[in-house]
Amino acid sequence: MIGSGPCGLGAAWQLAEAGIRVTVFERHDRAGGLLMYGIPNMKLPKEIVDRRIKFLEEGGISFELNTDASEEAVAARLKSDFDAVVVAVGAAAPRGLAAPGADQKGVVFAVDYLTSSTKSVINGTEPAISAKDLDVVVIGGGDTGTDCIATALRQGAKSVHQLEYNAAPPEVRAASNQWPEWPFVKKTDYGQREAIEHFKEDPRSFAADTVEVLGEEGHVTGLRVVTLDWSQGAPQRQMDTERVMPVQLVLIACGFTGPERGIYDALGAEVVDGRGVRPVMVEGTHRVKHEGETPIYAAGDAKHGSTLVVNSLADGLACAKEVAADLLK
Repeated sequence: MIGSGPCGLGAAWQLAEAGIRVTVFERHDRAGGLLMYGIPNMKLPKEIVDRRIKFLEEGGISFELNTDASEEAVAARLKSDFDAVVVAVGAAAPRGLAAPGADQKGVVFAVDYLTSSTKSVINGTEPAISAKDLDVVVIGGGDTGTDCIATALRQGAKSVHQLEYNAAPPEVRAASNQWPEWPFVKKTDYGQREAIEHFKEDPRSFAADTVEVLGEEGHVTGLRVVTLDWSQGAPQRQMDTERVMPVQLVLIACGFTGPERGIYDALGAEVVDGRGVRPVMVEGTHRVKHEGETPIYAAGDAKHGSTLVVNSLADGLACAKEVAADLLK
């Protein structure tokens, strides 16, 4: 099992229940994947994750930490020493910021920032990336962006703002958006509520687009931002709304394009690489088309791209049932 996030752990448990010996490979220093380093401690205490890992270990599942399966030697071992390989690495390739100057220091992917923060909390050390006394801008309006706001507040940020590309949702549910559809209304999550309480203003700017990342001596100092007009369907930049936001730390929380390609290349698997990497699957199965004899499977976000934790877990369980049926027939 490559990856110890929700999908990998669920699949490992299902396989162990079927009487199959399972080894989980994890490139980080702790097992848990997204549950360990992608979700902040105040939202998911790591004691809960550690307790589940211990439970799985007691059930006979082995974990090899600090082991990168995309490395040639590890990949060779996977193909020679195991009867099947399941790729459950999640969608770890973050979507970047398409603006001039985005390569400057201080422009950081949200996942790296949250990982740094969680490691500092667990180890009792200073974080490698800190928002303390800085003007922070979070780009992206999803759950990860919310987690970044809450984390920056706890680190003592001087100010925190959030830029959302889309227009603000309606305050009240529209007549055309009734049950059983998911309610499309403006919501204020815990990170925004905390920011409002701390700074006495909503940190969010909707319909906001970054035109340029400004900097001095290679380090970000500001963002040139404009408002988008969504009234015609396609967004149009309103250049007369251009303004500059002072910032020393930009956190990019724009989602993920899919799994990283390295693991599939190392295993000799076929992939398509359009707007994100996807493995080429044997139709109707979790099996990946590849070179070699050892069967390779893919599950969760590593198979179909970024989705909810519960969906990845369900797909991991389904994949494990397929693997067990193939190995035990």
